[in-house]
Amino acid sequence: EEVIPRLCSTTESTPGGVWICAPITEASKVYPLPLWRDVFVELRTELAGKNLLLVGSNDQRGALDELGSLLRRAGVENAKVHLPEDLVELLNLIAAAEMVMTVDTAAAHFAAGLDRLCVILFSGLHQGMFAPWQRSTRQRWLLPQPPEGKTKFKWHAGIQPARVAATVRELIEFPPQPPRSAHSSCSS
Repeated sequence: EEVIPRLCSTTESTPGGVWICAPITEASKVYPLPLWRDVFVELRTELAGKNLLLVGSNDQRGALDELGSLLRRAGVENAKVHLPEDLVELLNLIAAAEMVMTVDTAAAHFAAGLDRLCVILFSGLHQGMFAPWQRSTRQRWLLPQPPEGKTKFKWHAGIQPARVAATVRELIEFPPQPPRSAHSSCSS
C-alpha cells in the first residue's frame, strides 16, 4: 500500500452502464479520431445499452465533439461529450465505469489506481517518464507493434482498431478478478 497507490472514491461502479473514453492528450500522442471511430464501430454490439462518455478538458471540446459526430455518422448513437469539472469528478467517473479506454496518462493512472478495467493506447514515446503501470491484469497497455516490413512508422499505425477491440472484448468477457487488497475499504 505504501509503494503501489490505491485510490478511493465514494462512487460505486455501475457495471453494464458506462464506458469512459479519454481520447485526447498531447498532440504527438493522440490516437487519430477516425481510428477511435473504427474501434467503437467494431465494439457496437458490446456497447449496446451502455452510455459512452467522451471525456476531456475544456480545450479538447472541439476534438471531442468531432469524435462524437464521427461516431453518430457511423451509427454509434450512445456517445456523448462530458467535460468533468475537475480531477475529482474524473476520478469518480472512472470509478463508476465498466470500461475505460484512453491515451491520457492521468485517466490511465486513475483507472489503474482504482483497479478498473482499462485499455490504454500508449505511444511509447516517453516510456522512461510515463512507463506502463498497472495494479492488476485488469489494465492493458497496448504498445505499438511495427507494421510488417516497416521499421519507421507513426506510433498509432502500430495499434490497429481491431487489436484495441479484441483487447476490450477479452477484458469484458473474462474480467480478471481484482487483487484482494483492492477489496479492502479505504479509510477516510
